[in-house]
Amino acid sequence: MRADITPQIARIDAHLLNTAGVNRLCYAGSVLRATPAPPGMMREVIQLGAELFGEAGIAGDREAIGLLISSLEAVGLAGLHLDLGHVGVYRALAGGAGLAGSGEEAMLFEAIRTKDLPSVRELTARLPAAWRDALCVLPTL
Repeated sequence: MRADITPQIARIDAHLLNTAGVNRLCYAGSVLRATPAPPGMMREVIQLGAELFGEAGIAGDREAIGLLISSLEAVGLAGLHLDLGHVGVYRALAGGAGLAGSGEEAMLFEAIRTKDLPSVRELTARLPAAWRDALCVLPTL
């Protein structure tokens, strides 16, 4: 039983393939959710994935996002909306605002992650306006 296939794919890339350059791997298999499923839903689900190893630049991000969008379009999904985030932006702002590593920072990260703008406003109320405004815009992007 496994909860996620991704770590095994990363080990395959690191230890079995162990090659310089870019590796593209895909997989499909059943995984088991550790939390109880709602009524009518199964705890065992199929996980599909595609991994791109060895391309640290923006080109790798563009390729992975392009693959995701074209895959979803190929199965007939229309009206797609994709939210992207980069934790580096958050970390830079939290660090600049002097919040890095604090308990308050953990609460702020969770509020931004869940797009809870009222909580973000409350948690940043004491910050200088530039930091407060920058952090408050993140959940709306």
